[in-house]
Amino acid sequence: MSELIVFGTGMISEVITSEIEQNGTHEIVAYAVDDLYENKQRFLGKPVISWKGIEQKYSPNEYRVFVAVGYQGLNELRAKKCHEAKQKGYLLESCVPNKINDSKTIKIGENCFVMNDALLHPYVVLESNVFVWSGAIVGHHSLVRSNCWLTSGCQIAGGVKIGESCFIANGAVIGNKIEIGAKCFIGANALVTKSTESNGVFITKDSERYRLDTNQFMQLTKFDLR
Repeated sequence: MSELIVFGTGMISEVITSEIEQNGTHEIVAYAVDDLYENKQRFLGKPVISWKGIEQKYSPNEYRVFVAVGYQGLNELRAKKCHEAKQKGYLLESCVPNKINDSKTIKIGENCFVMNDALLHPYVVLESNVFVWSGAIVGHHSLVRSNCWLTSGCQIAGGVKIGESCFIANGAVIGNKIEIGAKCFIGANALVTKSTESNGVFITKDSERYRLDTNQFMQLTKFDLR
């Protein structure tokens, strides 16, 4: 069990801490924040320390780092902090379920996070700094390049290649053997069946409000069980 410093004290860090404790793969010894945001001394029962000069107190020879921040700027902030950690001499740890750690066909890079109920098929490759949330499916022989975020419930078919720094939202579906360019935003419930160039945005329209209000709708449809 490696000793781990987690960068970040927000909601993402809370979720990742819960998954780490459930998996029992790491021991979190402290949380790190930039000086600008250092406004508390403890988080989830562990000390909060300054990111600046952290290597003086927590030697890179003894501790590893996981960067637990969101997808700001299509994951640019998280990628920046990963780069800073490596410049300080730290190895970046990944936080994934034991069943994936034990897999002989799934390849996981550094600073990746996969929730316990996400599904990765055999021969999936996640490069570095890829986050995969609950209910997401990544089909066999698919490649997800660095700094991507796959949100809950998205479905990626087999043989797909996703470029760097993409965001795939809830319920989005990507067809078989599709290639997604870098820095694409694929919104909730979007369907992509053709390969895309970089910097593409794919979104669906919001559902329009129905003309009846709730009471009228319930009366009209007799939407109840007796």
